[in-house]
Amino acid sequence: TAADLPLAAATVAEGSAVASGIATEEAAATAEAAAAAAARAAALQSPPAMTEAEVRAVAHAEGLTLVPSTCESGFKQVTRSGDRFQANGNGTSLGSFATALEAALHVARHLGPAASAAAATAAAAAAQPRPSMTETEVHAAAHAEGLTLALSDNASGFRCVRASGNGFEAQISSDGHQKGIGTFDTALEAEVQVARHLGPAAP
Repeated sequence: TAADLPLAAATVAEGSAVASGIATEEAAATAEAAAAAAARAAALQSPPAMTEAEVRAVAHAEGLTLVPSTCESGFKQVTRSGDRFQANGNGTSLGSFATALEAALHVARHLGPAASAAAATAAAAAAQPRPSMTETEVHAAAHAEGLTLALSDNASGFRCVRASGNGFEAQISSDGHQKGIGTFDTALEAEVQVARHLGPAAP
């Protein structure tokens, strides 16, 4: 009836307002979710690579020493992974970085000031060329340490020693596998290292 029309119109208007309110809330929730997703994506993005100057300044400020190595990356516990560099700390991944230098910084942080300095000192000492022992020095060392220098019919003339490039590699058997223990200028010097690993009791 005509008397019912205003009530019906009011009911429709009420329903429209409720629907509009719901739509507005849904839009706000969608926008909030999108913003949260964008924030998460931004957090996952790799930070910009540090320059060499920045890395060295941070290392100096934190009292850290970057530990060099003869490996491909040039730094201890840093390995190439595709076009990035992985920092490793005693079997634990410390992250992936744009440069080997930045990865080395995180390795140094993992080691700490004292340990990173000690590791760098040891690496520098290991990189220094060792003077070759003379035949007299080798025999004197073997005698003083009670070692036996064992001959062999292989190409080097000594057990567990093989020619390697311009030198001779000393190898020992460990858990059924051959393990290199160093490369030396002469087969005799390599053999004394083998004897040291085997010990005086070895034949």
